[in-house]
Amino acid sequence: MRLRAVSDIGFEIRFQEWDYRQRDFADNYHAVEDIPYLVLQPGHHLLSDGSEWEVGRFTLNGTGNWTGILFDTPFAAVPHLFLTIQTANGNQAVAVRAKNLSTDGFDAALFEEEALMDGHLLERIGYLAIDSLNGGGLLDLDGQPLPYLLQRLSADERWSPALSHRLKVEEERSQDNEIGHTDETLHLLALGDQILAQQVSHNGADTSALRRLAPTQDAPMEWGLIRGIDHHWQTLPFANTYTDPVLIAKPASHRDSDPGVIRLTELSPTHAQLRFQEWDYLDGTHGSAEDLFYLIAEAGAYSLAGLNVEADWLTSNKLGRAGQWERLDFNTLFLADPAVFASVMTDHGADAVTTRIRHLDLTGFELAMDEQESKANGHTNERLGWIALDSGSVTTSDGRRVQVFFDQLDHLLSPLPYPLPSSHRHPSVLADIITTDGADPITLRYANPDATQIELQLSEERSQDTETNHVPEEIGIFVGE
Repeated sequence: MRLRAVSDIGFEIRFQEWDYRQRDFADNYHAVEDIPYLVLQPGHHLLSDGSEWEVGRFTLNGTGNWTGILFDTPFAAVPHLFLTIQTANGNQAVAVRAKNLSTDGFDAALFEEEALMDGHLLERIGYLAIDSLNGGGLLDLDGQPLPYLLQRLSADERWSPALSHRLKVEEERSQDNEIGHTDETLHLLALGDQILAQQVSHNGADTSALRRLAPTQDAPMEWGLIRGIDHHWQTLPFANTYTDPVLIAKPASHRDSDPGVIRLTELSPTHAQLRFQEWDYLDGTHGSAEDLFYLIAEAGAYSLAGLNVEADWLTSNKLGRAGQWERLDFNTLFLADPAVFASVMTDHGADAVTTRIRHLDLTGFELAMDEQESKANGHTNERLGWIALDSGSVTTSDGRRVQVFFDQLDHLLSPLPYPLPSSHRHPSVLADIITTDGADPITLRYANPDATQIELQLSEERSQDTETNHVPEEIGIFVGE
């Protein structure tokens, strides 16, 4: 992206292709793109949630000439960093990269396409650095709460999940047609329904830029991956705005072996809060942050690229281990058993709790909650959300493959291949248990997702005994690019 004429009333912006596109292919045209932007006053700001945001400017020239930049005020921790070139003094397409980020500053340099790299005129660069103790929250902007979240991820030349969006490192091809790129560290800021991203490493020398793939618009849904979830509440901004959202969050990764559940609260049209809650017999502190797949759908019935979708919620206090189950009938005419995914979407009761599904067929299913095995004194009313989808494999209008299928799983961490491989680094993978062949409370955990498979296991809690073996259960799986 190139900017110019930045002033207190506006700016000019355009998408500039690399120079070889016009030089070698006479390509002077680029399709319309959507570009997120954020306008801030320079300075070091303490915001309403306690986070520190520093906004500043510096200048760079040349190509590949790394220059040290100091923050006006050092941060207590290494901040997230975002850079944008503010001027268009040089005509050649150019990108800015950063490395060696610290609490005091960072290094930055300009890069033209590989075939040029012959110097560049002086350009003004704007930067935003953010240090947030919680990594996200709600900002009070003109009296309106705006959700935000900071993330850190690794990315290469393939699309990688970045919340509900996808990001990749795209090399230009002025020198050769090879576009493979080693892993780079990206910083991500989700602010309301927009995201900003910045490459903050220089592991691959070839000139590149970040590209974004927005959520599909084929249905009022989105799916993705949120990183860094522990026992503290974290804000998840939605990419879409919903009237009556249903949020399913599972499975969690397996970095910390202590078992637990995902709790949700403050579900709104634009965001929700979530955390990893260990079972009550544990100490409650989850030592290693987990990554978590999620699926959001507008309540109602509709189609996703030909797959029937139905989403809804209910209020219940029924516990499956006490023999209390809610019977739910579909309004959609499914021709075969759909896959169903469910979550507890409120935090009314302090005790750890999760959902359990049984007796699923093409007309409906039964739903209840599970607390840890040693607890039998009931649970208060919670809102339970569920989403049902046809099984099958489809491709959305923007080229993303969605697969919904079934498999069996026990307590052993086992590879689960997708029916068809993904062209992405790895897709988003939702999974839920749809049988109760074993009565002990369980949740799903995952590890090592890639383009062809993911590892999954049933994770029992140990409040009553230390035995964690579990008979095979049937699970429904949603794989979305």
